[in-house]
Amino acid sequence: MVSWIFFALSLVFGVLLVGLIGLHIFLMCRGQTTFEYIMLRKTEEQKNIEKTKEKEIELNISGESIREKKIEAEVIFHTNSEEG
Repeated sequence: MVSWIFFALSLVFGVLLVGLIGLHIFLMCRGQTTFEYIMLRKTEEQKNIEKTKEKEIELNISGESIREKKIEAEVIFHTNSEEG
C-alpha cells in the first residue's frame, strides 16, 4: 500500500520536474531567461485584459445606443397610437 502512494507521488513530481526542465531548455533555445519569459507573459496578459476591457466598453456603448433607440421607437409608437 505504501509503495503505491510513494510511486504516485514520485510520478507526479517526476512529471513536474520534466516539465520544468523542458521549459528551461525551451527558454535556452530562445535565448531568454526565466525572468524575461515571465515578464513577456505578463505584458501579453495585460494587453489581452486591456483589449477585453475596450471591447466590453464598446459593447456597453453600443448596447446603450441600441437601448436608447428602442426607447425612442417605443415613445414614437406610443405617441402615434395615442394620436390615431
